[in-house]
Amino acid sequence: SNWYDGYIQKSVHNADELSSNSSCLKEHKLFQRALKFANDEEKIQLERCLKTNEKNHEAQKQADMERKYVQALDMMKTINSSTRAQNILNLLVSIAPYKDTEALIQEVSQKKKDIEILEEKYAEAWSAKRELDRLNLTDIEEINRVAGMFEALGDYKDCKSLAEEIRRSGIARIDEAKRSKRIRKWLMIVAVMALIGAGVFYAYTKISERKAERARIEAEKSEENPSSVT
Repeated sequence: SNWYDGYIQKSVHNADELSSNSSCLKEHKLFQRALKFANDEEKIQLERCLKTNEKNHEAQKQADMERKYVQALDMMKTINSSTRAQNILNLLVSIAPYKDTEALIQEVSQKKKDIEILEEKYAEAWSAKRELDRLNLTDIEEINRVAGMFEALGDYKDCKSLAEEIRRSGIARIDEAKRSKRIRKWLMIVAVMALIGAGVFYAYTKISERKAERARIEAEKSEENPSSVT
């Protein structure tokens, strides 16, 4: 028929190619019209192609689901962020209920919740660390508290190394503060001694000036009354 010939010419080189068509023929409007207006012989051929196409399409669908299933299992070997967990969930949901995907969805959903809790606590610990560094705190209790926030997260990300860094840098700040305090103390002592020395020097200078003034006055008196000397 014209519908059949038009469909064949437009879509494929021959009717047999319909069997391996990547699209689902049952949902193809042009194919449905061709099937509707085909004669008995053509209809038999088209229905045979449709059956083979459905079989191939189902096989491809199964292959795609298996590929996604294997990909999801491989991704599940390392779930280190809620974003990765969500990507795995999206993959599993797209093929559910294939094999044990429903059970895997429950497992990954729980891991995602656990990771979200860790991520929130990790962010809080980082916020506390930034505040500690910004204020340059030397309070050992506060330093230990912030380091403990990271230690409480166990092996998550770089928590252990961060806790060690906080304590190491905290102790360094405390030592530096102690050194600065000692230096300020000695500078204050030196300043006080310098003030005392300046005061003594000033007093000595004034005394010397007064002595010199008295000696000058006595000398003048002697010159005015030489008889008093004899």
